[in-house]
Amino acid sequence: MDAFWTLTFVFAATFALVQAAYALLVRPRAGRRDANRRLGALRGGGRPDAAPVHVRRAPWTGDGPAGAHGHLRKLVVQSGLHVGPPQALGVFASVALACAAGLWLMGASAVAALMGGAFASFGLIVAAFAVARGRRIARFSAQLPDVVDVMVRSLRAGHPVPRSLALVASEMSDPAGAEFAVAADELTYGSDLPTAMEMLYARVGAPDLRFLVVAISVQSATGGSLAAALGNLSSVMRQRFKLRRKVRALTAEGRYSALLLSALPVIFFLMLNLVSRDFYGEVWSDPNVPHALMAGGAMMLVGNIVMYRMVNYKV
Repeated sequence: MDAFWTLTFVFAATFALVQAAYALLVRPRAGRRDANRRLGALRGGGRPDAAPVHVRRAPWTGDGPAGAHGHLRKLVVQSGLHVGPPQALGVFASVALACAAGLWLMGASAVAALMGGAFASFGLIVAAFAVARGRRIARFSAQLPDVVDVMVRSLRAGHPVPRSLALVASEMSDPAGAEFAVAADELTYGSDLPTAMEMLYARVGAPDLRFLVVAISVQSATGGSLAAALGNLSSVMRQRFKLRRKVRALTAEGRYSALLLSALPVIFFLMLNLVSRDFYGEVWSDPNVPHALMAGGAMMLVGNIVMYRMVNYKV
C-alpha cells in the first residue's frame, strides 16, 4: 500500500509540474503571438481594430495595471507572461501539489506537507514572475535608445507624436514593439497622450522609460521641440546603459562569489545525504536541532541580504 501511494504521489507531482511548465512557458508564447497579431494585420492591409481585446487590456488589471490589488498584479503584468488568474491558480495548485508530494516522500506529515507545499509554491511562483519581469525590463531598456531614435526621426519628418508611437510599434521587435502598439491603440480608441504614456510605463516598469514619459507629457502640456529633447535623451540613455554594463562587469566576481557561498551549504547537505544517509541520523532526534537550523537559516538570510546589497548598484 505504501508503494502504491508513493507511486501515486510521484505521478501526481510529475503531472502537476508538466502542467505548470506548460502554463508558464507555452502559453506566454501564444500570448506574444496574439500581441503581434495587430502588426501582422497592419502589414497585410488589415484594420488596426483587428487587435484582440485581451492584448489591449491585461486580464489581471481590469482597466489597467494601475488598478487595485497592488504589487502582485503589477508583477504579473510587467513580467509579460500572458497568464490569467485561472491559469495562475492552476499553476499554484500544481506546484503546491508537487512540493507537498516531495515533502511527504521525505517523511513529513500530510498537514505539514500541504502547508509547506503551499508556501513553497507561492514563493517559487513569485520568484519566477520576478525573474521574468527583470529579464523583460532588461530587454526593453536595451531597445529604448533605438525607440527614441525612431521617434526623433519621425518627429523631424513632420509626423505627430501618435504617428511616431505607431511607427515604433511597426519597426521595433518585442517587447517594445508590442507595448508601443498597445499605446498607439489606446490613442486610437480615445485616450489622451499623457494617460497612454503613463499606462505604458505601468505595464513595463523600466526606469529609463520614465524619462521618455515625462518628456512627452511635459511637451504635450507646454509645447516646444520634442525632437530636440528626445535627441538628447537618447544620448543620455545610451551612456546610462554603457555605465550599467560596466558596473555589472566590475561586480561580476562578487555576484558569483555570493551565489557560490549561498549554494555551498545546500550542496554539501545534499551530497552528504546522497553519499551517507546516516550521517545526520543521530542528531535529527535532538530537540536543539530545529533551533539550530532556524538560527543557521536566519544567519544565511542576513548574509545573503548583505552580499546582495554589496554587489547591487543602482545606476
